[in-house]
Amino acid sequence: MRLTSFQATNFRGLAEVNLPQLEKFNVVVGYNGRGKTNLLSAVYLFLKNMKAGLMRATFEDPEQEQVLLWKDYDVDKPITLAGTVQLSPAEVARAIGREEPLKLTMSVRISYKSKAMQWEPETVFMNDRPLSSDGIRALEPVLDYVATQVDYVPIFDQVYFDSLMKRMAELNRSPINLKKYWYDFVNLVSKTVPEVKGIDFADFKKLVINMQSLPVYIDLTASGFQRVIMLLFVFWMSPGKLVLVEEPEVNMHPSLQYKILKLIRDWAEKDILQVITTTHSPYVLPLAQAVIVMERKENSSYASVVRLDDEVRSTMTFLGVSPGDLFFSNHILLTTGLVEPSVVKYWMAKVGADPEELGIKVYRLNSEVDLRLWRKLEEALNLRVVVVGDCREDSSGCVRIGREMESYFNRESVVGSLRRIGIVPEDRELRDLNRDELVNWLQSVFKRRGLNYDSLRERVGSLITMMDSVQVPTEVEVLANKIKTEGLK
Repeated sequence: MRLTSFQATNFRGLAEVNLPQLEKFNVVVGYNGRGKTNLLSAVYLFLKNMKAGLMRATFEDPEQEQVLLWKDYDVDKPITLAGTVQLSPAEVARAIGREEPLKLTMSVRISYKSKAMQWEPETVFMNDRPLSSDGIRALEPVLDYVATQVDYVPIFDQVYFDSLMKRMAELNRSPINLKKYWYDFVNLVSKTVPEVKGIDFADFKKLVINMQSLPVYIDLTASGFQRVIMLLFVFWMSPGKLVLVEEPEVNMHPSLQYKILKLIRDWAEKDILQVITTTHSPYVLPLAQAVIVMERKENSSYASVVRLDDEVRSTMTFLGVSPGDLFFSNHILLTTGLVEPSVVKYWMAKVGADPEELGIKVYRLNSEVDLRLWRKLEEALNLRVVVVGDCREDSSGCVRIGREMESYFNRESVVGSLRRIGIVPEDRELRDLNRDELVNWLQSVFKRRGLNYDSLRERVGSLITMMDSVQVPTEVEVLANKIKTEGLK
C-alpha cells in the first residue's frame, strides 16, 4: 500500500496540512510543538477509519474525550481528512480475490454533535471515477485491508513494547517451516548491530540478547539497543505497509542512527514499505526523499512538503551544505567579501541573537553563481535568506555594510589577539597601527612574517571578535532584533 497524498484541517493543533506528493521515505521536521506528532496521528486516524467515513459511522462519546481531537476544542468546525491510497494488483487480490490496480481518493468530514463523533464522506473516487452504490459495497473489504496496512511506532510506550515482545515470542515459537523467518530476523539484528551476537527467548518468555558473548535480558540492556531491536522488528514484519515512526533516532549514537535509517530507506526504495518519520536528527535528513516541514503561525500549525530531487541535492553539494544545515535553520545569512561568516556570528551573539539558539546559519558568498543558487534554494525550500555586506542586487533581502569588518575592530583588541597566536608586533609596527587603515596594517604585519592575511582573515577575525570591546555595526543590531522578533518558524 502507498499513501501518495494527504490533507487535513482543524485536527488538534493543525490548521491546514496539504501534502500533494508523498514519497516512499518521508521525513517530518519542525521545532518542538509544531505538530509533527499530530500529523502522524492524523494520517493514522484517516487510514484506520476510511471505512467509518464511507459508511457514515457514528461513535458515542459520553465522556467527551474525543473533543481533544478538535483544534482549540472548537467542535463547531468539522475536521476534514483526505488522501489518496494506491494498492497493487496483488494487494487488491488479497482484499477482494481479484487482481487489479486500485487508486482510491477519499475526503471525509468528522463532526461532533450530541456527544458523538459523526463520520461522513465528502468525495470518493476509485481509479479517478466517482464511486457508485455498487462500488461502495465492493470497497468495504478493501478499506478493511487498508486499515491493517498502517503501523504507528511511538517514541516509547510500555504497552506497545510489551505487545512487540509478545509478537516476537510468537515468531520465535513458529513451526519448523516458518522458523526461517525468525533466524533471518536474528541475522539481520547481528548484521546491523555487530555488538549483538544473537537473540533468543529464555523459556519462551523473556528475550535474551547475547551482547559480546554475555547474555543479557532486553530490559537490562541500553535503551538504544532496545530501540534498535524494536524498530528492526517492526519494519521486518511490515512488508507492504505504511509505517509511521516518532523520532527513530532516540537514544542512538549518530552513526547508528544513520545506519538504521539508511537500511529502512533502502527497503522503502525497493517498494518493500513506505515510511513517514519525524526527526530532530541531522543524520536522518540526508536520507529523505521528501521533507515535510512543520511551521507555526498564530498558534496554528501548517505543513508543506519539499522533494529532495537530484537538482536540489546537486545545488546543495555545490554550495557545501546538507539538508540538516538548511531544514534545521530559521535564518540563513550570506556574507560578501567585506565580512566573514564567523565574525557575523559573533556580532549576532553580542547583541543577544545567539546563532545556535535562534537557528542562524552563516555562509560566505564566493561568486555570483553562489548567490544565484542560494536564491534558487530559497524559493524551492522556503528558506529565510539574507545577504550581509555588499548589496549588489536590488532586494529587500540584503543588509548593507559599506565597510570592511576590520574597521569595527578595537585596535588594542587586535594587538592582544595577535599576541595570543604568537604574532607580537614590533614597536615600529605599533607606531603605524594608528596611521594606517587596520586592514592594510594587518596585511603588512602578516606579510613581514611570511603569512597571507587574506587566507587567515576569518580565523583572525573570530579571535578578535571574541573580545568584549568589539564594536557591532548598527545594521547588524537591527537585523538581530528583527530575527528575535520573528522568532522560530
